[in-house]
Amino acid sequence: MRSGALEALVYTELTHLARTAAPDAAGPGRAAAAAWVTAAYTRLIGRSRAAGTTAIMVASLAAVPVLAWGGYTAAGAASILATLLCAAAGRALPAGGERGRRAARRRGNTGGGRRPSRPLRSAVASAAGVAGRASAEIRASGPARRALVLLAVLVGLSGALDEYVPLLARSTGLSTPAVPLALLVVSAGAVVGGWLAGRHTRHTAPALVVAACCMAAGAGAGHPAGLLLLAVAFGVSEWAGAAAEARLQDSVGEEARATVASFAGFGAESVTVLAFGAYALGSVWLAPAALFALAALPYLAAAGALRRR
Repeated sequence: MRSGALEALVYTELTHLARTAAPDAAGPGRAAAAAWVTAAYTRLIGRSRAAGTTAIMVASLAAVPVLAWGGYTAAGAASILATLLCAAAGRALPAGGERGRRAARRRGNTGGGRRPSRPLRSAVASAAGVAGRASAEIRASGPARRALVLLAVLVGLSGALDEYVPLLARSTGLSTPAVPLALLVVSAGAVVGGWLAGRHTRHTAPALVVAACCMAAGAGAGHPAGLLLLAVAFGVSEWAGAAAEARLQDSVGEEARATVASFAGFGAESVTVLAFGAYALGSVWLAPAALFALAALPYLAAAGALRRR
């Protein structure tokens, strides 16, 4: 669901709500409705990710007594239960935009029944056509390209750096038992950033400059207190990532929305893999503090790109 379908569904349903509330809106009214959709989407996506991060933190803490009580069997049962709850939540989601509503009406008019099967070749051709149309939209839209690249860099880089925070924390002199507490501090910064998503998004470029400075200063401090600055950097990255995702959704049509969002997810994973490789190579010569300081450069590059648009 995080591959693009969920994000597209949320944006499309918000658009449907705006059109239902003001079906005859034109001119300023339509612009106000579009601005509401963008702001609402940014808030929802940011807060849902903040809730997800919080759930991970709570689950990590809860795993200790669960394992002590029932071992891996209890932990596995809890995982299965969580998956079933996610499936139930997914089943409760709306049909999926205007296309889904039209399909539901057609099924209702024909008395239900199963969707007619299609040959594999036809399904592959249909998927290729969807991907082609999404690629065409990205090529034709400068804002879509910029938002896609920015989203991939922010999400991919923060996802990679998160894996190396324990090494940075350990290099500041923290004992091994204290490292999880440092991780909680950095995760809390990301939660705050996600919860504040949608506010003051006009200032994304200067905020990314602040994030870069906090990243470099916090890593170079050589003291556990520097992790507080790192938490600020992660929070700004989460906040800016939600804004970039909203810009991407604004820039494409409904037919290609899920596919374009999936492209962004693939780009983020690619950036994460590249960051893993760069960190592994750089660690031959540099300490974690220096590597984190260098990781601030993409934030500065992103801020510069936003200022030039």
